[in-house]
Amino acid sequence: MKDRIQSSVRRVKRRALRSVATVCLLGGLTVLAGCYGGDFDVANAPLPGDVIKTMDKLGVTAYDPIFIRVFKKEAELEVWKRQSSGEMALLKTYEICAWSGELGPKFKEGDRQAPEGFYSVTPGLMNPNSSFHLAFNLGFPNAFDRSHDRTGSFLMVHGACSSAGCYSMENEQMEEIYALARDAFTGGQQAFQVHAFPFRMTPENMALFSADEHMPFWRNLKEGYEHFELTRMEPTVHACGRRYVFNATAKDDETFEADKPCPDYEVTPALKRVVDAKILGDRARERAITKSWTTPEERRYRELTTRLKIEKERVQRFADRGLGFSSHQKRRVVEIERQLADLGFVEQPVVADIPSPRPRPLPGSTAGSSDGFSPAAFVSSFWRN
Repeated sequence: MKDRIQSSVRRVKRRALRSVATVCLLGGLTVLAGCYGGDFDVANAPLPGDVIKTMDKLGVTAYDPIFIRVFKKEAELEVWKRQSSGEMALLKTYEICAWSGELGPKFKEGDRQAPEGFYSVTPGLMNPNSSFHLAFNLGFPNAFDRSHDRTGSFLMVHGACSSAGCYSMENEQMEEIYALARDAFTGGQQAFQVHAFPFRMTPENMALFSADEHMPFWRNLKEGYEHFELTRMEPTVHACGRRYVFNATAKDDETFEADKPCPDYEVTPALKRVVDAKILGDRARERAITKSWTTPEERRYRELTTRLKIEKERVQRFADRGLGFSSHQKRRVVEIERQLADLGFVEQPVVADIPSPRPRPLPGSTAGSSDGFSPAAFVSSFWRN
C-alpha cells in the first residue's frame, strides 16, 4: 500500500514538473516572439506614460509629426514634435548607446562609418522585424551621397546596442522612438526628417575641428543646422551642385538634381538674412577662439583630447553594459594617444585606462541558473551575435 502511494506521488510530481517546464518554455518563447511580432508585439506597444505627460505639457499628441536630430560627439538623439504653431518642440533626448566609426561622413560599403547628412524616413523604411529589436532605415545613400559616389546599405537607427555603421540604442529607448515614428505615420505624416551631425555645430566645436579634412562638408551641414535652429521648423532639403541647399525654391519650374549645377533659386529674403548673419557671426567667433590658442599645436592638442574623450566614453558605455568593444575602437584610442605623444603632451599612453568588459555568459553556462541554463544569458547572447 505504501509503495502504491509513493508511486502515485511520484507520478503527480512528474506531471507537475512537466506542466511547469511547459509554462516556462512557452514563457521563454513568448519573450523571444515579442521581439519578432508575436503575442506581445513590441512594434505596436503603446508609448509610456512619462512620454505622454511630456506631450501633454507641450500641447502635442502622439499623432503629431516628429523630427529627429543625431549628434555623434555628444552621443545624443533628439526627438521633436510639431506644435499647432508649426514650430517644433523638443520632446526627449536619448543617449545613443553605440555609433560606428569616427566623426565624418560615410564613404563606402564596409567602412563602418555611421552616416552624416539629411535623410527622410518613410513608412516603408520602418522594420518591426529587425534582428536588432526594432529599426528604421535612414535611406542612405540619398541623392547627395550618390552624387559623391558614396555607397552603403541598411544604415539604421536600431536597438540592441550594437553598431557596424548604424546608430544603436538601448531596446527600451528604441521602442519609444519607434512608437513615436509609428504614431506620427498613423496621424498622417508622410515622412520624417533625420538630421545627422558630427557634433552640435557651435562656434566652439567648429573651431576645435577647423583643420579637419571634412570641414567643407560640415560647413554645408551647418547651414541646415542653422535653418532649423533659427526657425524651429524642418527645412526643406534639396541637393544640387553636389551640395545641400535649404528652404530653396527653384525658379522657372526648374528642378534640383544633386549631380548637376544648381538652378536659379531663391530663399525667403528675411530667412536668408537671418541665417547668413548667424553663420557670419559664428565664423567670427570661431576665428576669435582659434586666435586665443597660442600655437597650432595647442589647437591640435585640444582636438585630439576631445577625440580621445569621445572614444573612451564610447568604450565605457559598452563596458558598463557588459558588452565587448571592437578592435577598431581600441586601435582608434591607441592612434590618438600616439598622436598626442608625438606632440609632446603625453608621456605615457593611457590605453591601459580602457575598461575591460565584464565577461558575457554563453548559452549553456551555469551563470544565473542552478540547472545549467541561464535564460537571461541566452537572450543576451542571442541579441549580440
